[in-house]
Amino acid sequence: IFPSSLTVGVDVSIRISGVNFFDSLFCQLGQLSKAKAIVIDDKTMHCMFPPMTEPGNVKLEILWGETSMLENTHYLIFYNAVESPAFPSFGSIRGGTTIKVETAEVINDRVGVSCTFSTLESFTFQSSASKWNDKTWSCNTPNMTSAFPATIYIYAKVGLTYSSDTALQLSTLSPFFFKLSPSVKSIFP
Repeated sequence: IFPSSLTVGVDVSIRISGVNFFDSLFCQLGQLSKAKAIVIDDKTMHCMFPPMTEPGNVKLEILWGETSMLENTHYLIFYNAVESPAFPSFGSIRGGTTIKVETAEVINDRVGVSCTFSTLESFTFQSSASKWNDKTWSCNTPNMTSAFPATIYIYAKVGLTYSSDTALQLSTLSPFFFKLSPSVKSIFP
């Protein structure tokens, strides 16, 4: 299931990979939201839902009539969002670029903060973050060459994942561009 974590207040769009998918399936998110699944092929389907309004874990079901088609229970995690611009907004595809991610709110430094990098190709990488000041954290970019061995650039998004007193949080994701060489200019504005 990708993504498995989303921000509250935005439309929910998920891709599910598996086997033996067929037309006539429905996706159900929690108790209320049910939608017709868009079956792309027998191994991939897509589901869309209206925005969730509260953070937390929400059960996902794939239904054929009233029968669940999932062998295991799956949950999507919904986070509250805060702004988080990242600087610089590009780094080496080989990793090791130190970046700073700013947030709109103070994040307690005892809560296990990490940078989360999500790519358009459904890969998610995490890197531990160090406190720079009350609203700024730094981390090193991950090495992307094992997941993308022949790629010269990767468009991704970066944000901070952290725990609060009430829920797991994910800051708003900012655009990030991995390049083979830092001297290569970005093709994105």
